[in-house]
Amino acid sequence: MRDGHTYPFHLEGEPHPDGDNGDLKFIIRQQTHPVFHRRGDDLYTNVSIGLVDALVGFRFDLTHLDGHKVKIERTEITWPGSILRIPKEGMPNFERNNVRGSLFVTFDVVFPRNRALKEDEKEAVIKIFGSSKSATEKVTYGTPKSAPAGLSEGLAAPVVYNGFVSVGVAKLLPTSLH
Repeated sequence: MRDGHTYPFHLEGEPHPDGDNGDLKFIIRQQTHPVFHRRGDDLYTNVSIGLVDALVGFRFDLTHLDGHKVKIERTEITWPGSILRIPKEGMPNFERNNVRGSLFVTFDVVFPRNRALKEDEKEAVIKIFGSSKSATEKVTYGTPKSAPAGLSEGLAAPVVYNGFVSVGVAKLLPTSLH
């Protein structure tokens, strides 16, 4: 049931002086939850992962509203703002109780704080990922020339890769994906 849904119990209310009992109506009020947010039959949540997990992969169990565990696993690089859609892990549909929405998990990548890389660590990172732009190269904003197909100006359009929907940082999913 959704917030604001009215559920009537016919003839279960107070009796009228000159007739039958009235109807008793319950109005459903959805409580907020500290972990999940509901939109229709879909559930949304954010999960923070460390930089190492974002680079090498991770596996953990997410505890669902009813207490069952949802296995979350990723073996490839996870970008900040990546969204994983897990079908049939959302809320049940009121009209069709055998249909469930999806669970959308947005990943926030937590970078290390209060620690600077040593020179040998910096060299190891550069060896693995390649050199960064030099200070003389111009930094540009907007859509990179080498952006994956499907990205538009401002990186607002989603890119789906291995079940992940990747969107620009601080952008919401387009309504077509809700």
